Amino acid sequence: MTNVTEAQRQLSQSISEAAFNPSKWRDVCDGFALISNSVGGLLVPIERELRAAGLPHSASLEGLLDRYQKHEWYKRDVREKGLPVALRKGFMLDEDCVDYYAIDRSDYFQEFLKPVGMKWFAGLAFGAGPTSCILSLQRPGTEAPFTPDEMAPLLRYKAEVDTAIAIGRQLGFDRIQAAAAVLEHQERAVIGLSASGRVTYVSPRAEQDLGHAFEISGGWIKAKAPTEEAALNALVQDLTTRHQLFSGRRPVRLTRGNGRPALIAYGIRLPEVSFDIYVPAVALLVLIDPEKSQPVSAELLMDYFRITRAEARLAVSLMMGVSLDQHARDGGVSVVTVRNQLQSLQLKTGARGKAEIVALLSRVIP
Repeated sequence: MTNVTEAQRQLSQSISEAAFNPSKWRDVCDGFALISNSVGGLLVPIERELRAAGLPHSASLEGLLDRYQKHEWYKRDVREKGLPVALRKGFMLDEDCVDYYAIDRSDYFQEFLKPVGMKWFAGLAFGAGPTSCILSLQRPGTEAPFTPDEMAPLLRYKAEVDTAIAIGRQLGFDRIQAAAAVLEHQERAVIGLSASGRVTYVSPRAEQDLGHAFEISGGWIKAKAPTEEAALNALVQDLTTRHQLFSGRRPVRLTRGNGRPALIAYGIRLPEVSFDIYVPAVALLVLIDPEKSQPVSAELLMDYFRITRAEARLAVSLMMGVSLDQHARDGGVSVVTVRNQLQSLQLKTGARGKAEIVALLSRVIP
């Protein structure tokens, strides 16, 4: 059995690695669970909107997290009452959140915790500002509740965890800016979205259309044209709170009020950061300006995807937001022929629809 000293060393190592590899946050949860004699650990953001995202957790708490999110217990979390204590002392226990003698009678215990065999809780406070979170540790009712004496030794890791979170967030901004620089060189604008769907980054090119095609209010992106708002919201939700790698929806048109052609918006989720709730963006909205977009090389697409010239031309049209009917008219072919080309294009690229084809193109166009 791993002794305490070795467990502590492994925990510190996992925390250091988590700053650069988001998947290591699961090891951090497991490490805290081990040295605190808990069933498992779960990192819960203090910001309620982020709790529906993919939260780092021990595999042993998979069922608890599923109930927490699926049944929206994160909106009724009684442990929020202990947050002032946690932020002041660095930790909180059940007694800071609910009447100790009423725990068994509470809906939170009877309907949420008891079905998955959990009862006792301890929470460690980490991060600051937008990265504030609680590491929730769980024990079943057959074991003793957590005590302050058990929590005190765990506070030694606060500086390590806070540093890892800060480094990971800064690296996240660096990744966004690097991706934005490449896309802006291709005459595309970029907007970064957090796990809750809030705007966290607006590239210089996107700022030029701020107020014309879209606006940002309270951190949320909104289409200027009311008729386009629902489609834009659905696209953002697919990529953030619904955790889809690609939205299955068609690209969204964002009408500009200055008489210029509408922008074409599509989204890409960043899978390499999907397990890290602290990165500044888990998805990107990419905006294409038909007036400025560089011509796409059909030859490049033919070589990259092993597709025919007709299929490559169709891919270019999709990228520019051209409908299948219009593409058929422009090419002097039937709509049936174009639909067959689309089916073949999806098969060869592995995409499940037009939106995924557009997203794939963004990765290879020079």
